[in-house]
Amino acid sequence: PLGVLDEKTFDQTEEDFKSAVLLSYSSLLNYTFEQFDAGGWFRGMLLVDDDATSPNNNPDNIEEFNWRSTDGTWRALWETTYKGVQRSNIIIEKLPQSKLSDAKKKQYEGEARFLRAYYNFFLATQFGAAPLVEKTATSLDETRTANS
Repeated sequence: PLGVLDEKTFDQTEEDFKSAVLLSYSSLLNYTFEQFDAGGWFRGMLLVDDDATSPNNNPDNIEEFNWRSTDGTWRALWETTYKGVQRSNIIIEKLPQSKLSDAKKKQYEGEARFLRAYYNFFLATQFGAAPLVEKTATSLDETRTANS
């Protein structure tokens, strides 16, 4: 019906795929603008040095290199990056059934594969052997992926 998007009505037109690719890119913007629980992307992506100090010159867990998975910055970086991976996977999986021209399919597939690779590179540099997710999970068990 009009105004309803689901698996049957979305990812059919070029505009749909253009929107989907832009959504995958949006995870990159979230690194900069979401600010991850007031920590800012720079707190999680750039290692602490003498060029910056924490608020009020009070050392915190990041500055002390006492990084925990429960810290808002790390949790948000993990979640945002896997959102980008998931969005890229959806594009890659939906393209073969689309009615787009071969040239457009190649364009969108290339962008989605690049973004997925970039997000996986980011996960590897920030978290080490993070799970490599190359397809959309269709069950809860598929979300329990081991480290790469």
